[in-house]
Amino acid sequence: MIRRYLVIPLLTSLLLLVIFVHSSYAWYDAFHNHPDNNMSLPEPLFGSIWMDNYKRSYIERIDTDNFVLALKCFDGFYDVVYATPKLNAPTVCSNYWVFRVYPFGKCPDDNYLPDYWIRFYNSSGGLIDEGGSNFLRYLFESYHNGDQYELLRSGNTIAVYVNGTYMGDLGGVWNEMPCNIEFVAKKRTMGYYDQKRLRLDDISTTGDVISTFPQSWFILRNWDNPDANGLYEEDGTTRVSTHTFNIRYMWRNVTSYSERNPPCDKIIIKHFTSGEIVNQTPIPPQSFGKITYNFTEMLFHDDPKEDKYGLYEVDLMRGSDVIAKDYFFFTYVSAQKASSGTISWEKDSYASGETARIHINITNPDFNTYLYKGYVYD
Repeated sequence: MIRRYLVIPLLTSLLLLVIFVHSSYAWYDAFHNHPDNNMSLPEPLFGSIWMDNYKRSYIERIDTDNFVLALKCFDGFYDVVYATPKLNAPTVCSNYWVFRVYPFGKCPDDNYLPDYWIRFYNSSGGLIDEGGSNFLRYLFESYHNGDQYELLRSGNTIAVYVNGTYMGDLGGVWNEMPCNIEFVAKKRTMGYYDQKRLRLDDISTTGDVISTFPQSWFILRNWDNPDANGLYEEDGTTRVSTHTFNIRYMWRNVTSYSERNPPCDKIIIKHFTSGEIVNQTPIPPQSFGKITYNFTEMLFHDDPKEDKYGLYEVDLMRGSDVIAKDYFFFTYVSAQKASSGTISWEKDSYASGETARIHINITNPDFNTYLYKGYVYD
């Protein structure tokens, strides 16, 4: 049994103390950091909250460490049923939106898909328009294996690209910058009894996303009982994996009808405090993917005292440029208990409207004996 007091505060003190500065053009939600996997509770990075007036949407765990926005099965003979997951907060506006579609969840009789629409609102919360219907149904039915959907507004139209290929216009009249996306699913009538679910992930206004496991999870090395090593959930007792974790990534592909971004080329993992690079992995030119890492091979030394514990940064790279980043935590438990820590800013200076992150790295904390505090002075 792992001592729980070592891991209870990991969500707040193990990773990041984030100062939220609103930015309308840099936002994403990978759905793995909402408290209790509740989409109506704000996740820590942007404070994102999702609402569904029909209560038919939820966060679903579809893999060891992958969480998605899912719509429930539509059932009921001839009934008209809706699902309307909408980004309720913060206010996010952009002429570019992107998301990924994953395989549909099984329903008792799921030979059909509902009709789908996408709605956008203006910065004041008023509905601009909606588009999609059977056009989106066809696309979702054809491309749903983690495929990348990019929406690009130009003039009064929104073009839809799947994996970089232009598929057509969404429909609707878009005379304002789109804000706060809403997905609408309507059960088709004509007697179809059960209809398939929809699974969405990595919804973003930049397209540049890299995700490790939830921020409240951590990699643990037990010096006294190696059989207890592993990737753990926040409770400190639920072990998710003994040796591996996954990193999922995506970058913006489409910049205009005829132009594409150059591909990202590698992922770098480094110890945050020392800057030591522990892994560099080249990636293929496709604009999204997943890599599985063996953390025991990457982080564990023969002598556990030689390990570098604390915060690790994961960078999606294009040449020498960091396109997106995420973080994870590596700690230990031992009878030879020792604690140390650092507090540092991610950068030396910040522009107005930029998100500032303060990194708090406490190695093997003792929350029974000590109270750890951090202060930010403006």
